[in-house]
Amino acid sequence: KNVVASMGTALPYEQLKKASAMANVPGGRIILCMDSDDAGKNAVERLCTNSILATTSELNRNEIYVASLPSDTKDPSDFVDFAGGGIRAKEQFEKEIIDTVQPLDEWYIDRVVSRYDPDAKDGNYGSFS
Repeated sequence: KNVVASMGTALPYEQLKKASAMANVPGGRIILCMDSDDAGKNAVERLCTNSILATTSELNRNEIYVASLPSDTKDPSDFVDFAGGGIRAKEQFEKEIIDTVQPLDEWYIDRVVSRYDPDAKDGNYGSFS
């Protein structure tokens, strides 16, 4: 397994292309695990709303997933620190985070729908219209 860490919340084409090359094996997966704050979520959302995935054939050979951190954990390194580091933290991260990833398209649909309140009346904040 290969791991790549990005600095900040930008996911430029060059980084995605390198990650794609590393994952380009049968069943290759790219798992995005960004900070749990709005900046991290917005970075993943930008991938869904711009054309980089559709126009980058290297990325289309891989399955792309999103790993979500607990709301009280800012970033992956915090998770490892809270879990005590070492092999125990690795195992806990795999079980609680990696084993619960969502396909990118499902993550995006959940993100968009979460902005709305199904009980909101039309025209009110949170309504679909």
